Amino acid sequence: MGTSSTKLVLRDEDLLLECIASGVPTPEIMWYKKGGELPSQKLKFENYNKTLRISPVSEEDSGEYFCQASNRMGSIRHTISVRVKAAPYWLDEPKNLILAPGENGRLVCRASGNPKPIIQWLMNGEAISTPNPNFEVAGDTVIFREVQTGNSAVFQCNASNAHGYLLANAFVSIL
Repeated sequence: MGTSSTKLVLRDEDLLLECIASGVPTPEIMWYKKGGELPSQKLKFENYNKTLRISPVSEEDSGEYFCQASNRMGSIRHTISVRVKAAPYWLDEPKNLILAPGENGRLVCRASGNPKPIIQWLMNGEAISTPNPNFEVAGDTVIFREVQTGNSAVFQCNASNAHGYLLANAFVSIL
């Protein structure tokens, strides 16, 4: 209904846009993307061009799409503003770490999503709150300095946003 609408979809899902128009003679439906081309490699037209399917959808598929219904009597168009959001997904998942006493090292936890995920580090299931002389949390990285044998622990990285979360364990062993 109307001349415009909005659609919110999550990354990796199917984006379905529908354009229903009537008239005599039956109008022909055409689809366009403002300022760009339709993603032909993952695009499918269904139901006599009334439905546009993009599968799987990704962040670059955000934008304004419009369908135009035309017959020899005239044409009309409807604009659909598409926003693609994403639950967190890994860019760099933390890996187990083995260090010798006195060595330095780091754990990295990088995730992306829309909105940008918040990274939280835990040690042995507890939030890290007190400073420790052998490691420090710097955003998405835990930096170890001159570790000692008592520093072995399980570190957890939690990356979360409004659409979901990721949790990864990394075992830090001092041998």
